[in-house]
Parts: sequence; structure tokens; C-alpha cells
Amino acid sequence: MHKVNTHSLKEKLFYAFDNSLSKGTVNIILWLVFVLTGVVLSMAFLVWFTGASLEESLISQIWFFTKTILIDYPDASNEALIFNLVMFVLFITGLLVSGALIGALTTGLSDKLAEIRGGYSKVIETGHTVILGWSSHLFSIIKELDTANENQNYSCVVVLGRKSKQEMSTEIQKNVISTGHTRIICRQGDRRSQIDLSQLSLDTAKSIIINQHSHVPSDVAKTLLAIINRPERKQDPFHIVAVVESEADEQIAKIIGKKEVEIIRTRNFLARLEAQTCRQSGLPYVYHEILNFAGDEIYFQEETKLVGRSYSDALSAYRNSAVIGVFSINGEIVLNPPMHTGIKENDKIIAISEDDDTIILDEPDNLDINERAIKDQGASTEDPENFLILGWNTNTATVLIHLDEYVMAGSSAKVIVQNSSAEEEIIELRNILSNMTLDLEYKNFSERKILEQIEYHKFDHVLIEGDESIDIQEADTITVSTLLHLRDIRDKKNYNFPITTEIFDSTNYDLIQSVKTDDFIIGENIISAAVAQIAENKLLARIFDELFRPEGSEIYLKPAQDYVALDENINFYTVLESARRKGETALGYRLNRFSRIKSELVGKKEMNYGVLLNPEKTGRFEFTVDDSIIVLSES
Repeated sequence: MHKVNTHSLKEKLFYAFDNSLSKGTVNIILWLVFVLTGVVLSMAFLVWFTGASLEESLISQIWFFTKTILIDYPDASNEALIFNLVMFVLFITGLLVSGALIGALTTGLSDKLAEIRGGYSKVIETGHTVILGWSSHLFSIIKELDTANENQNYSCVVVLGRKSKQEMSTEIQKNVISTGHTRIICRQGDRRSQIDLSQLSLDTAKSIIINQHSHVPSDVAKTLLAIINRPERKQDPFHIVAVVESEADEQIAKIIGKKEVEIIRTRNFLARLEAQTCRQSGLPYVYHEILNFAGDEIYFQEETKLVGRSYSDALSAYRNSAVIGVFSINGEIVLNPPMHTGIKENDKIIAISEDDDTIILDEPDNLDINERAIKDQGASTEDPENFLILGWNTNTATVLIHLDEYVMAGSSAKVIVQNSSAEEEIIELRNILSNMTLDLEYKNFSERKILEQIEYHKFDHVLIEGDESIDIQEADTITVSTLLHLRDIRDKKNYNFPITTEIFDSTNYDLIQSVKTDDFIIGENIISAAVAQIAENKLLARIFDELFRPEGSEIYLKPAQDYVALDENINFYTVLESARRKGETALGYRLNRFSRIKSELVGKKEMNYGVLLNPEKTGRFEFTVDDSIIVLSES
């Protein structure tokens, strides 16, 4: 038989009183008012009952004491002892209650200010972007979103992180130079908590970004569940962009989010980008232009006047926009479709343009195409390529698999690592790759004397892969040191190989980026740019997927001499027509003489490192033997 615990009435009253006070400042003030009222009533009744006061009625006596304790303490004019004792009690009570009231108000105000400073109050916004998770990648995402909102008078980004509001705000102000068009609001909390998420106005947000997290790398699934399964959530689908590390995380995120979430798998995305860009000088800057908001961007435009016409007709229909594909009414995205592809009702043109309001259909009467300059013969033949890979990580095997799908048969890769950790993977890869052979050596490539022994004349491309098995800063230190030695050796020996370098911490990017070289630095800032783009338009996730897969059309830089006669004064309509006849879409060009110049103005367009996307089609120029045409092509 269980013993029943009994508590005295006194214990129960004190317990109830304690619980009441713990509810906050309002309850404390109510109790003070209750005590004050009780004292005034009891003292007034006592004085009135004993006749110690000149007041004729109990109500008058209560009013007199209320004024006394709250407004003014009168001089003693009544000689009755009981009256003076009551006035003394009221005086002491007034002091105690006033002190307690001031203390309660001060504490309550202090707690409220602490709550506001701590970032726990509810956000009341509409059309804002919510970023869930604090990490160093956050700064580059905010920079991109701020640039995207330059043409808007009012925009807002809300950040939820585990740090204090003040700490997050300070770090953002230190690392992000804002254009002044975007307000940044920080809130402290756990992105897996529905209670913490409820303060962010998710239902009225334009988009939600689940950022690469520095606290719990694999909590994306829980975060998605917390967003999607909130009882009070809106009925319309969310626009969520989630960044994950592994294929397993990607699969579970797609199961949970379905059509409400767009997934970027970091390592896979960077591996596919690295496989494409390491082979073609200048291509990294093309993708840099596409992925950030500083230059022209990709837009979708419905054009009723093109209905019934072909993709070929659309290519030259826009003076200030570069058409790259078609988004059909059935939801299919095709980049560089067959030229005869018909444009149907409700189809959308996919184009690169300065802004969505610059995609203007303005077919000129005379394109001024220089037929004499157009070359109709086939493109230059490709040769096998040889790669030198310094280092190994979980990303490298994926890079090689994608490279194998791009290169000609007879290509090769030599891998130099410091230990045998990659041996098993390389043995497996040898049985998978069809166009490349793999050679493995064990050397400490971070040492200068080892690097000087390599026969660089045998290689077309060099890749430096970061070491994931050690601290990221230590790994980046080795990577930076290796890159600097390679650049020095290349300059002193007059070699011409480009270097693709992978770094883990994007803050190290500016330390090694140089306008004097054509090298490419791959870092997480690229992921941040892609995330920001997709947060603004979810269809861009499918565009990037199309661009970075071997099937279909990809971006290539091809010799200008394969398209037009050199040293011939032409406009871009002529280049566009030459590429069209080859079944390709011309996007722009790269002038080699400007490849070491960060920025150069060509007409009203800015050229970066010689790369100009969506050039003015009527502008006149001449190509040299080292220049390239940027095209969408299947090979």
C-alpha cells in the first residue's frame, strides 16, 4: 500500500504563492497591489471603527488613506494615538511597496531588454529570406543576397543561430559590407526546435536556407521535419534550399521535403564543377559570372510572340539577352535544344540577362551578319589529356569519374599522395575508368625538393586536393604552401600548366587568388553563391544540374578560329549564327589579351579576366588566334 503524501495548508499556500511570483513581473505587481489594498482597507476600517479620525464615512476614510500612501504624507494634525500609529504603518507600507514595485519594474524591464538583446522576440516580416544555421559560409550567402536585392527598396534576411544575437550581428557587420538595401535580423535558437522556428515567420518567408552547419553537420533531416511538420504551418509549399554533405543525407532530405526542398550536395557539386573547369582555361570565370549576382543572371521569360517559331529564331530575337534554352509547359528544362525545337504556348525562354526587365524581344531588321567571316567546317580535334593530382580526399574519386566522361581515350592521371590511404580507391577506379589510366606515387609533395623533381612538361593540368584527415586550417596551410611553390616553379621554368586548387575555408580564398595567373580556387564560397541563386529562383537548381552533368549540353570555351575568320571585324550576331549552324548556342567570348585583367569595360558591359557573357550583339570586335567562343554544346 502506497503512502499518501499530505501537505499542510500553509505549505500549499506558500507553494501557490511561489508559483505565482515565478510567472514574472506582472504577477509581482498584482501581489503588491493586493497587499497595498489589504493594508489600506484594514487600517481605514480600524480608524473608522474606533472613531480616531474626523472622516465621517468608511469610504471617505479609505480614500483619505489611499491618497496618503500614494500621493502625499500629511503632517500630523490628529493627536489620537491609534490614528498616528496607523499613519506610521501606512508610511512604512508605502516605502516597502514602492521599493518592491520599483525593484519589480526594474527587474522586469531588465529581463525584457535581455530577451531583446538575446534575440528571442518574434520576427514580423513578409517576403524575407530565412537562413537557418550559423557558420563561416553565412557571410558569402548574405553578400550574394544583398547584391541580388540591389534593385529593391525593402528586403530582409533573418538568421537563426546558436550564438547570441549581439555576437552574430557583430560578426556579420565585420565580415559583410552591405549595399544598404538589405536589413539583417539575428535570432538565437536551435533550428531543430519548432518553438525557435515559430519566431521567424516562416510562413510568410520568400525562401528558407538550411545552411552548412558548424554545430551539427547531419541535422538537416531534423530541421526539415521541424519546418514541414509544424502544426500551424501554411498550406502552400515552402521554398527550401538545403545544403548537405553526403548522399545519405540527400536521400533522406528528399524523402522528407519532397517538392518543397532543393538539395545541394556540397562535395558532389564541387567535384562536378572541378571536373569541368580544370580542363578549360577561363571556364571557371564563366561559372563565376553565372553563379553570382554581380553580373548577368539566368531568367525565365514567357514570350507569346515566339509561339509557333523555333529555338533557332529565338537565339537572335533579343539584342540584350543571351538565350540558352527552353522551359516547356510540362516542366522540362532543355539547354541548347535542337535548333528546330518549336516554342509552344506557355513555354518559357531561358536567357542570361542583366535583369528580368531587360529581356526584351527586339528583332532588328538587319542583323548585319558577315557571311564571309563564318567558318562552317568542323571543330578542331581534341587530344588525350594528362593530369597531375597532388593529394587525395573523398572528393577526388568523383572528380576522376566525371573527368573520364569528358576526356578523350588515352588520357591519364598521375596521383601523388603522402601515404597509402588512397591505394584501395585507386585500384577500384582503374577498373571503372574507360578513357583514363591512373598512376600512383607516394611522396611528400608539400616539400619543395619533391615538387621540383616532377616532370611538368608531361602534364596539361595540375590539381591540388585538400587533406580531409587533418584540421581544415592545417590542410589549407599545406595546400596554400604547395600552390605557392608550384606557381614559383612554373614561372621560373616557363611552364604553362593551369592549377586548380581546393581549399576548405573560404576565408583563405583572398590569400591565394591572383590576377596574374589563370588558376582556379575551388571553395565553399561557390556553394554559397549557388545557394543564394536557388533561394531567389528554385528552377535554377535544375539549370545547375543540367550544366554539371556529362549528358546533354555543357559550357565549353572553343577556339574562335573554329567559328569565324580571325582579324575580321564582326558583330556577335555573326558569332551566334556560326555556332547555330553547328548546333550550338553562343553565350559570349573570352579575349586572351584581357585574361590577366580583373575588370575591363567593353561598351556598357564589364569583362572579367577576359570573359564576357551576353555581349552587346551589335558591337564590333576582332578575334585573335588565342581567343575563345563560349558555347553550350554537347561536346
